[in-house]
Amino acid sequence: MRLIGTGVTFAGSSPRMVESDRKEISIMKRHAVIIILAVLFLSPMVQAVRVNGHIYLEGETNHAGTTVTLTRTLDVPSLSIWGILILLPLAGYFIARKRYTSGAVTGTLVITVMIVSRIWAFSYQSTDTTADGYFYFASVETGSYILQAEKACFKAITVYNVGIHDEFTHLSDYHLRNLVQYNFQSMPGKMKAIQRAQTEYNNNSSPHTYTGSLADLVSGEGAGDVGFLPEDYADGIIDGYQLLMVRNTVSDGNGSYWGWSATAYPVVYQCDGDLSYYIDEGAGCALCVIRAGDIAGAPGDLALPYQCTDQQPDLTHVTMQQIAAAQTGYNNNSSPHTYTGDLINLVTGEGGGGVPYVCQDLDDSEFCGYQYFMMACEPDLNGSRWAWSATAWPVVYGNTTVMTFYIDETAQIRRGDIGGGMGDLSLPVTSWIPDTCD
Repeated sequence: MRLIGTGVTFAGSSPRMVESDRKEISIMKRHAVIIILAVLFLSPMVQAVRVNGHIYLEGETNHAGTTVTLTRTLDVPSLSIWGILILLPLAGYFIARKRYTSGAVTGTLVITVMIVSRIWAFSYQSTDTTADGYFYFASVETGSYILQAEKACFKAITVYNVGIHDEFTHLSDYHLRNLVQYNFQSMPGKMKAIQRAQTEYNNNSSPHTYTGSLADLVSGEGAGDVGFLPEDYADGIIDGYQLLMVRNTVSDGNGSYWGWSATAYPVVYQCDGDLSYYIDEGAGCALCVIRAGDIAGAPGDLALPYQCTDQQPDLTHVTMQQIAAAQTGYNNNSSPHTYTGDLINLVTGEGGGGVPYVCQDLDDSEFCGYQYFMMACEPDLNGSRWAWSATAWPVVYGNTTVMTFYIDETAQIRRGDIGGGMGDLSLPVTSWIPDTCD
């Protein structure tokens, strides 16, 4: 007789049982050797080091409260570790097949769980910054990481391929931008990107049409399946701003929709931003400028004023091009065919079919900090005028608003800094063509 699991045999015990115990002990020893070797092999791969750095908040003196996370990427050592985790259960399985040894299988599972727990603890860590922006990780496995830093009302950052190899690694200093300031500078560009995307969508769809879906502008569905906007527009929230876009509810009968509008407003007013924005398909000067204003975080609409700051030269250049195109349209639709010397006629379409050719904002001959003046030659015997000219100059000369512009029936734009005032044919011709939405 023997005591089970002790290897102690009493008189009269069967030699077969003694031999069985020897085999079991031998199997368990082999299993123990496998586990020890695996742990020894794994230990240098999970060497822990200390990591620190700083995260600073734009415009703040107290930099506390930023959450910093480190997430380990699957580099070569990590793949080796996971290979061990696969081999350990397999080893236990084959040992168990040779001898149904619960201790061997249990030991394998215990070691595996311990290693997984240790790897998980190293793979993802999080901490918060102190008042001076300092953060510290006491024990981080060497390797490659993704660093993320985020705090409410600030632009979050993600840094890839952050190498942690030294015994004490000091990371680069990082800065989080205030979202109000960041969005003040970036949202106009994002709104104009939507306008450009709508133009491309319309050009590539059949029948030509605008869309009321941001997801369509991202995927290109219905317009050649080529995306016109980055992926981060798809869910309608970008950098703390809610984006809403609609198109006209009535088509032209051919399946085409020729009107659309989009607005962006802060999810959290005065945290994500303080301005609301509006843009649409545009007409005339509205093509190259958006509307923006502080309306306490509400969605924007046509009541918002145009945002012209620091864009006047580009806008004026484009507006002069549009006046030239408007004169061509007016001439084609008037009877007798003629150009007009009154800017208001291009606004209302009077005498040229009653269709507006430039936007309403030019009705007082002033737009986005520039004064406009247009004239035409005397009519011929048929009442037709075949020559015209227009000029635009800064209402207040200085800073970025210094250029004077001139254009005529040749459609050549002339521009130059003449200290303010009206332009004429003495200005040099410019070949510069601005992006209408930049």
